[in-house]
Amino acid sequence: MNQPVRWGAILLGVLLSFPLPGLRAAEPLPHARVSDRVKTNLMGHASHGVLTIRHQSLLDPSLDDPAGPFSYFVKPSQQLGLPGRVTAPEVTRPAGLTDMIRNRSENVFATQVTPEGRLYTGAAELIFFAGDPLQPIHQRIRALRRGYLPCVQMEVERDGIRFQIEAFQFWLGEEMNSPPVNFIRVLAQNQGSQEMESRFAVGFSFGGGDHRPPQMIQEKFSRRWNYEMKESAAWRDGKIIYAWGTNPSLKLAWLDQTYSEPFHNRQPDRPVCLAVYALSLKPGGQARLVFKMPHFPLEPARREELIAAGFDERLARFESYWDKLLAQGASLSLPEAKVADASQSYRVHNLMTMNILSENEIEQHVNRFQYNRFWLRDGAFFARMFDLWGFHDIAEKELRHFLKYQDATGNFLSQKGQLDGFGQALWALGEHVRLTGDADFAREVFPAVERAVSWFEQASAEDKWGLMPATNALDNEMLIGHYTGHNFWALMGLAGAKEVARAAGEEEAAERFQKVRDDFAAHFLPLLRRVAKERGGLIPPGMDVKGGIDWGNLLAVYPAGILDPFDPLVTATFTHYREKHMAEGLATYNVTMHHYLTERVAETALIRGEQELALRDLYAMLVHTGSCHEGFEWTVYPWDGRDYCYAPFGVQVCNFTPHGWYAALLNTLLRNMLVREEGETLHLLSALSPEWTKPGDVIRFENAPTYFGPVRLEVVSSEQGAVIRFQPEFRRRPEKILVHLPFYVTATEVLVNGRPVEIQNRVIPIGPESSEISVRWQRDPSVQMSYQKAVENYLAEYRQRWEQN
Repeated sequence: MNQPVRWGAILLGVLLSFPLPGLRAAEPLPHARVSDRVKTNLMGHASHGVLTIRHQSLLDPSLDDPAGPFSYFVKPSQQLGLPGRVTAPEVTRPAGLTDMIRNRSENVFATQVTPEGRLYTGAAELIFFAGDPLQPIHQRIRALRRGYLPCVQMEVERDGIRFQIEAFQFWLGEEMNSPPVNFIRVLAQNQGSQEMESRFAVGFSFGGGDHRPPQMIQEKFSRRWNYEMKESAAWRDGKIIYAWGTNPSLKLAWLDQTYSEPFHNRQPDRPVCLAVYALSLKPGGQARLVFKMPHFPLEPARREELIAAGFDERLARFESYWDKLLAQGASLSLPEAKVADASQSYRVHNLMTMNILSENEIEQHVNRFQYNRFWLRDGAFFARMFDLWGFHDIAEKELRHFLKYQDATGNFLSQKGQLDGFGQALWALGEHVRLTGDADFAREVFPAVERAVSWFEQASAEDKWGLMPATNALDNEMLIGHYTGHNFWALMGLAGAKEVARAAGEEEAAERFQKVRDDFAAHFLPLLRRVAKERGGLIPPGMDVKGGIDWGNLLAVYPAGILDPFDPLVTATFTHYREKHMAEGLATYNVTMHHYLTERVAETALIRGEQELALRDLYAMLVHTGSCHEGFEWTVYPWDGRDYCYAPFGVQVCNFTPHGWYAALLNTLLRNMLVREEGETLHLLSALSPEWTKPGDVIRFENAPTYFGPVRLEVVSSEQGAVIRFQPEFRRRPEKILVHLPFYVTATEVLVNGRPVEIQNRVIPIGPESSEISVRWQRDPSVQMSYQKAVENYLAEYRQRWEQN
């Protein structure tokens, strides 16, 4: 049956297709090309499919000793390393994703402490043996000297003798200008009541393979190499692989062959050149053995220098070196050892992975394994972390390196397609100026900032949708189109540009940059709301294409407050994310967990006043570390084999620990829990764990930088409450200073400088002159939160899942 022609509807449609006076059609929503939408969809399905191929069974819970230190990883990995002085790399083009698998000859590499506890340099792997008969040592639980210095300690017991091994890396001669050497000390102790006998040995293989970074390989294995044991050292092809301090009782070419003359080895995995020590110890007796392993096989001309290098003397220099470096920044004392030690170790790790290019320039790397490279997106967070923790000189030198990645158009770009580098570079420069007040640096970088803003004005004007240009970076969000996060970063970068201009005395430019930001926000944010409405009321990863992975879209509130923390769009997005995209307490990336992405979720909770959520996030991040605090990036599957390696199609892919971006962001989160800014307001004690406020506990944060100047903060807890001491050194005064009360206490009295004040929504407003805040409170005893409690809860659920599996 024919339908009647609806001439009225047709006529109305025609009329509405023209811009009639007073009647304007709604602006169309951004949409990517059909081909890009198809590619994004296919790419999403393909990556999801590849990642879901891998599955490992849950581990037997007996792996973990409830009474001992906890390591999340079944096969942990640590690094022994030092900052490096290298020739500045020539920046000729943006690097691609595949560049990170290539070895750069000018790079500095650390020695890996392998899952078994061996030392792998990429040239050789030092293996420890103990017992009679000799058996390779395998110890996955290790510790750090003082809890945070990069000196790895482990122990095993064989034949009634306890063997304690510790190893660190330091320079053979002049600091920064001589070969790095791993110094190893073994203490064998008889703790029994009878004389005991055992053996200890050290040997080496070529190494590599399972859970070893292929980027570290220094040279290919050769069957023609000549092996010798002479002059207190083991040699390979005329170079020293390791040296011993005490003559061995026996030398073995390999485990079942006594060494008698130089030999060849056809098997790269076979341990060779074993120095064996027969030990007979009376009750309470001990033996001390020292070994030295150059990170790079050492030329014979430096043999005497290596032999003469004493373990104790180098250990003292090692400790002094790191003490002085750490003393350049803020200091934090917390009553919870895991949190305090992890924080210190993360600062050490980030300092360790610096490449010193000159007296005025530093290139920051992520780790010395597969991410031994510079990224603007990582570098921005590293520089800001160093600024937040008082290492302003280091931050300045790292930011100066950013200028090398500004191309002829004015854009900042370090890797192809990663357009977030524009906003991140300007944001980090602005944050440095805000945290230091350094007008000289602002004047130095202002021309680069001005060129970058001009690039943005032209790029957004030429874009069809008036946004940051579309890209096919194929990283993070994993989509082809306009990234929401790149536009968030543009807003943050423009705000940073204004701060630089203002500090440089360029007021006219500062006003122009602010107008550019305001105009872009007025265009982008309403458009974002319309797109979000079409995507279920959530902030999407992409503006013009569906799909993708949550990443930059999680930056609406932190770090720059683009949207109000209680904006319905923010609430809906983060409620959905916590319900659908977190596992084992961590954020997820595709089907695996993502360690440092969790920080964005935690920071948003912190700003929203959701203290308990933020603390749970902090502890979840720490639970997912090794016994030496090392964290990861992704590729770790929830409720699985607790491994950072997987093997799709039989090819092992690893995301090695330790990971520097995780380290930087954990320290950023911890700092913000104690001291943070929100516009012109200074917030103190936004989240305190119950484990830090027990009677007698003391929290002390000294020389902590803020936008307004450094502050000193101390919290002394008692049965009755806490006394908070606050000593600011403001360059300029904040509009407000707010002290937050823990969510698990009810305050009954508050005195500020001895005078009573009222509490407003669990917040105490104070002035710059308020040096002592005394709070009487009652605790809720049912609230129990700590790292140890979080580990216990995790292991209990893990065991339950294992038993049900």
